[in-house]
Amino acid sequence: MTYSHIYQVLFLPKLSIKRWHFLGLVLVDFALSYLSHFELFMVQWKHVIQII
Repeated sequence: MTYSHIYQVLFLPKLSIKRWHFLGLVLVDFALSYLSHFELFMVQWKHVIQII
């Protein structure tokens, strides 16, 4: 999925349920990826602390 596709879905159609549903999915996906990165970071940090 490209940014142009996201732009088309968000801005070209009229205000619709589908648009907000899509936006919600994007936000959830972003939040999940952010959380998984954060989890990885915490795991690495724990390893660093153990080494020290």
